[in-house]
Amino acid sequence: MTRLARAFVAVVPPGAVLDTLDARVATLTKEAPSLRWLPRRHWHITLAFLGQVDDADALSAALAAAVRECSPFTLRLGTGGAFPAPRRASVLWVGVAHGAPDVIGLATTVQAAAAGLADRAEDRPYHPHLTVARAPRARSLTGLVDAVGTGPIGPPWPVTDVSVIESDTRPAGAVHTVRARIPLRGA
Repeated sequence: MTRLARAFVAVVPPGAVLDTLDARVATLTKEAPSLRWLPRRHWHITLAFLGQVDDADALSAALAAAVRECSPFTLRLGTGGAFPAPRRASVLWVGVAHGAPDVIGLATTVQAAAAGLADRAEDRPYHPHLTVARAPRARSLTGLVDAVGTGPIGPPWPVTDVSVIESDTRPAGAVHTVRARIPLRGA
């Protein structure tokens, strides 16, 4: 039985999407060097934050059974945003321009499958996004949200699996390790 200290389930965009996003983010980092810009290797769309998982094998089995009922779908990034609101925010993100209902449905399925297998469940409404930067304290990120724009970012891609990722928090930053990739039905 494998234990995960801090885990989440996510959709990880392919390299071509990350390349385009990387080019867009590179222009933004110059405008706000005081933000903590997440490295490309951490870019993902979280479906469920789980916290500690005592039995990773049981989690993977539950997720496999649940997502077997989910069909692959197309996703595309686009539109900037910030949490909790652009005028006073601590998180800058890129949203989903196409496929939001599908990824929301997938997140609901994943969250239900993981219930009881992890020590933490999100109590906030789910909003699909990919975090690109964090501010040490809330501030206006309106200019950066506007700079991200409202159009699509990168090509659309087929979502064919979900990843169980363990996050090891270290002083130099978190290290993410994919512990399992679980295919959607037909993938």
